[in-house]
Amino acid sequence: MRLSRSLTPFVLLFVVAPAVSAGVAILRTDYYQKTCPDFNKIVREAVIAKQGQQPTTAAGTLRLFFHDCFLEGCDASVLIATNSFNKAERDDDLNDSLPGDAFDIVNRIKTALELSCPGVVSCADILAQATRDLVTMVGGPYFDVKLGRKDGLESKAHKVRGNVPMPNQTVHDIHGMFKKNGFSLREMVALSGAHTIGFSHCKEFSDRLYGSKADPEINPQFATALKKLCKNHTVDDTIAAFNDVMTPGKFDNMYFKNLKRGLGLLASDHLLIKNNRTKPFVELYATDEKAFFEDFARAMEKMGTVGVKGDGEGEVRRRVSCQTVNHSFQVPSRELKGFHFCERGDPISSRCLLFDVRHLLFDVLRLLFAVRRLLFAVRRLLFAVRRLLFAVRRLLFAVHHLLLCPYRCSSCIFSIRRRLLCISLDPSSLRHH
Repeated sequence: MRLSRSLTPFVLLFVVAPAVSAGVAILRTDYYQKTCPDFNKIVREAVIAKQGQQPTTAAGTLRLFFHDCFLEGCDASVLIATNSFNKAERDDDLNDSLPGDAFDIVNRIKTALELSCPGVVSCADILAQATRDLVTMVGGPYFDVKLGRKDGLESKAHKVRGNVPMPNQTVHDIHGMFKKNGFSLREMVALSGAHTIGFSHCKEFSDRLYGSKADPEINPQFATALKKLCKNHTVDDTIAAFNDVMTPGKFDNMYFKNLKRGLGLLASDHLLIKNNRTKPFVELYATDEKAFFEDFARAMEKMGTVGVKGDGEGEVRRRVSCQTVNHSFQVPSRELKGFHFCERGDPISSRCLLFDVRHLLFDVLRLLFAVRRLLFAVRRLLFAVRRLLFAVRRLLFAVHHLLLCPYRCSSCIFSIRRRLLCISLDPSSLRHH
């Protein structure tokens, strides 16, 4: 099976940063109920359309969500593009093949939301919500997504190194990363079940197939098929295989059943059934899909609260694309990795120009909406000033009559008609009338 470069090795990387307690406290499921009431509808419609066009979107978005959360927390920092002064996370070699469909769906949703409720919804919340909706679309469990995250202000490629587990790491090493960040061994195995809808490039598992290091425990027929698939992987590094060869693209517990049959694609997958500590969980999930779904849902809810940034720690990116922060004035590289509009090595293609024009039109549209809101605000201000002037006029009129009241009784009568009470200090003035 040949897949585009956007279909990256779907090795879930679950290193997570400690949760920020202040950030967790601000999250709630109805965060946008008043400020953006169509949020859920807009996200749902976008993911349905995208998943229908490209069935790999669910796998890619799920992987992107994990990559975002394990480094700097769930703050959409992985979406920020490299510019002239900074190499971003997404462009580190270990993230070189982040899924293009995942970037695309997040930016589609961001564009729609900016037209509906500009400057309200964070890219981090979009990624989290889209991930949940896509998982449920392909048969996975529903889990709550609490909202209110702020977007990160920076993205540094050098921070990726040393924090990304590799597919040939041991269970002990990977579990150490989970344990350090509050995840149990059972949660680690449950989250590994996300491989049921994933893909991996041949270079991630070719060492199990060829030469003296070939894995004798891999299913022989499976190994033969993979060798045939990957025979040219050194020339074409886009060749990839499903992590779950039995029910690819469907979120179920077949991934764990495959491990018991010697059908684990990655070395780290196969080790889950070989390790005495993780084997009981693999066997449980292989026979009880409900238990797997329940544990996976709880672990995903927990993952979504990792390293959340609140007010004062982040921002809501106010552009129709999530790839630049608000304070950045650098024009992003034309090599928009992960976008279908521009391809690497073809910076002046018609698709790139189309994207630039579309981006410009959306910016102009947003500017017009901003001008419209400004004019309405000015109009309201003028009405307020007008009401204030009328109030001042009435006050001056009242003061004028109060001051003249003791000396001009006619003024007193005139004032009373206007609900102003005047009392003369000279009793004789009352006797004359």
